[in-house]
Formats: sequence, structure tokens, C-alpha cells
Amino acid sequence: MNIQFDRYEFESQFVKRAMDVVNRLIASRLAKRESDGCVTASSHEAGKRVTLLKSDGGTLYLTRDLAAAISRSEDLKFDRIHYVVEDGQREHFLNLQNLLWRLGYTWAKPESSPWPLHVRFARVLGASTRHGSGLFLSDVLDAAQREAFARMQKSPYTRTLLYEQDDDGCGPSPSLPFCRFEEVSEEARRVADQMGVTWLVTEMLAKPRLLPVKTSLTVRNEELSLKSGSHPVADQRDLTGLGLQYCHARLCSLEEKAVTAGLLSSSMDELEASQTMFSALYSLPTSRASKVVEDELCAHLVTLPQMLTQAYVSYEAHYVFRYCQRLSVLVNRAWRFLPVLSAESESEALSRLAIFRMARRCLGTCLSVMGVEPLSKI
Repeated sequence: MNIQFDRYEFESQFVKRAMDVVNRLIASRLAKRESDGCVTASSHEAGKRVTLLKSDGGTLYLTRDLAAAISRSEDLKFDRIHYVVEDGQREHFLNLQNLLWRLGYTWAKPESSPWPLHVRFARVLGASTRHGSGLFLSDVLDAAQREAFARMQKSPYTRTLLYEQDDDGCGPSPSLPFCRFEEVSEEARRVADQMGVTWLVTEMLAKPRLLPVKTSLTVRNEELSLKSGSHPVADQRDLTGLGLQYCHARLCSLEEKAVTAGLLSSSMDELEASQTMFSALYSLPTSRASKVVEDELCAHLVTLPQMLTQAYVSYEAHYVFRYCQRLSVLVNRAWRFLPVLSAESESEALSRLAIFRMARRCLGTCLSVMGVEPLSKI
């Protein structure tokens, strides 16, 4: 899933430190020992108390989390720390933040920054470890990979990777014979794997994080089956993550065809190519018929920085996904009104290519921000 961990920590590492924190809280008169032997402190909610140490001397989640947070603060010297945990643990983290702030850790001060200590997300419905209905991530990814592969076989826009046929550049492929997943090349499996990850990630990020997500993975006859949206194939109406990948791959293909057609030289670097295309764009008359479609697409492209800032400040990835959905709709509309290879003039072709190239870069950036690899060929 393109995720790497550079540090592993375990609760057992902080048992001794948790005892030290309890003693520190008692010494600071922020906690007290009750008559039954347990240690409590004031809750974030006035008039209530929370337990830090059981009567038998055992530590609790809260105590160990306090010790871990203090240890990380001393070791990493961070500006801020976030706990990305399900919303059901809200009370726990409010108490954690309250105690850290009272101990003098300014980074834990409530409302000290626009970013919360506890980044909450809603429950994933249909999967529960407590009720035995939890799912292993490896099983989820395998199911997503196979579903993506099935859709790739059905899609008229899937190209050489599955069937080892040359792309003639003439639009959707004709009906092609189906092959089993076990029979395809390693490259085809890699693409299917990335498509599966894309589907899974975008399904999780499609809504605001405090809206529950209902998993569409079910267990039947000891095998996982997966439902992936309303469109049976990744066509131009598909606004799932799979449709976004097809849109990106199609934009990459357009640039390759433009080089083959001689619109751009393969020896040009990025700067030269950009200068050539934008010079053509600025040389066209402002009264051209295609300008309305061009302006609509460009108007959306320029909102990328604003959207990324909004997503960053609010820690809401669904803004990125919605931007991609709208971009995909506009690109698919532009295909019909802004032909490149059959444009009436070279300047017109280059100007349209410049816009599609910007769209490809923006879409690729957003896919990367969401944690998936933008595919150049499917």
C-alpha cells in the first residue's frame, strides 16, 4: 500500500515509565491515591475522575499512553503529534490531552493549533475484531487485486499489459479473450495490485473521515468477494479510483502519441516541451470555439493549491478525491471537444496538449497525495 514504518513501539516498553509518570502526577498534586489503593486524576470533564493505576498496581491504557507521549516528546522533539484513531476513543484522548497539558507540555494545549491531537475517523462498518468479523489487510488487498483484474479484463480501455497486443491508438480495444489471473504476466499482476490498492484507498477516502465507511468485502465459502461501485467496468463514467487511474493512463498515452505524431520531439526536455506548448496556447485567438471547454478545465486545474491547503488544514483527504472526480469528468468531456491528433492546426494541437498535460500532472499529484501510484499504462 506504499506505506513504510520507520519506528515500532509496543505497550510493554512503557510499563515502568508509566509508573514514573504516575508518581510525577502525584508529586505535582495532579493525581491522588484513593482509599482502595488505585490512583486517579481529574478528567477533562469537570467533576469526574479517571483511573491511572489499578488497586493492584497495574497500569492502564491511559497511563501507558501518557508515558509513550512524553517519551516521544523527549526523544523526537516534535512540534505536534497526532493519534489517528477511531472516534470511539474520543474520551480517552481528551483525557490524555488534558493530563499532558496540565503536566506542562504546550504542544498538547487544546486549540493551540488548527490540527487536533486526536485525528478522528468513523467506524468501518462490517468489520469487527471483537465480534470475530475482522478482516486481515492481506485478504482485503488480495480481494481488491482480483476485483481490479476482473474489471481490467472487462474494460475496453485496457491495453497491452494483459493481452500482449500493440495499442493502435484508435480508441477502445475490441472484445478480447479472457484469461485467468494465474496466467498473466508479473507486470499485469503488479498493475492489478496497484489498481486494487487504488480502489481500496479511494473508497476509504471518498467521504469525510467522520462519516462511517461500510466495507463491501464479505466472506463467502471461505473466500472474500468484493463490490466496487455502481459501474461494472472502468468506463468513462466511472468515478471510483479505478476510473481515475484509467483517466491518468489515457492522458499519458496521449502524450506518447503526440511525440510519435511529431508534435513534440522526443529529445525535448520538460522545459522546452512546456515552452513550445504554451507558446502555441497564447498564440491562438481568444474567440476560438473551443475556449469555453478549455476555460472550464483550466479553471478547475488552478484550484489545486487551494484544495490541497484546505485538505491539509482540515486533515480531510476527501477534498483530494472530489477534486480528482471533478477533474476526471472535465477531462472526459474535453476528449470530445478538444481533439489533439486531429486538430485543424499544429498550434491548436499543441495548445490542447498543454492543457491535457497539466490535467495529467494534477491528477497524478493527487493520486500520489492519496498514497497510490499513478499508472501510465493499464
